[in-house]
Amino acid sequence: MKSLLSYIGKKDKLDISKYIEEYKLDIDAYCEPFSGGFSAGLNLLERGFKGRVVLNDLDFEVYNFWNTLKNNWEGLYEQVCKTLKIIELQLDANDQIELDVVNTLLCRLRASSNNVDKAACEYIYRKMLTTKGIVFNIKKYKDIYTDFFIQSEAIKDVEIYNLGYKDILQKYDNDKTLFLIDPPYYMTNIGGYYRCNSDIFSHRELSDAVKQITGKFILTCNSNDYIQELYKNFNSEYIQNNWAQNYSEIYFRNF
Repeated sequence: MKSLLSYIGKKDKLDISKYIEEYKLDIDAYCEPFSGGFSAGLNLLERGFKGRVVLNDLDFEVYNFWNTLKNNWEGLYEQVCKTLKIIELQLDANDQIELDVVNTLLCRLRASSNNVDKAACEYIYRKMLTTKGIVFNIKKYKDIYTDFFIQSEAIKDVEIYNLGYKDILQKYDNDKTLFLIDPPYYMTNIGGYYRCNSDIFSHRELSDAVKQITGKFILTCNSNDYIQELYKNFNSEYIQNNWAQNYSEIYFRNF
């Protein structure tokens, strides 16, 4: 299942159920402290995982999107359509619109006190980040009703939080929890995906916290000497991603 919320890293290719089966993990809870697009979690749900599932993101706009999708998906869908209509009215003769114009519209939406407006803004903003070039292709987002319904159904029992990762680790850590830990990439802010400055995110603090985990974890990050040194005592595997030639990913596991 491809996430409605576009994110870097291609986690829609990450099959958590494969790890559960291959390593015979005895778990009854799955938790993402840095959910972002929640792609791996959606895939796990699609494969029939019946345990507790936790989605968390400190970025309020990301949290608000998922929370709104869960609790008011039809309102969210309607607002997305209204916003796309506004964008459509400003298309040029070639049915194109510059990303800067779209971004101006989204800034107005994000300033709204209405969380449905904010969630619609986040959906279009994330789609805009994946656009190649300087124009927004509105035709790609004409038939999205089914996607909104399916993913709202998929997350109807998911617990959704807007907390720091340390709070989530503390709240859900036990020997039957599997964490997927997907923090901001080290020393990079690719295309504006992270609203926080990922250059100052402390990966050392994260590694200290991870080393105290009782449950199982898979941690993903861009591969470099610093990250490899932090997690050198854990099992690791390199992942080839085609989305960015300058970044290769590495997964670390404590099992």
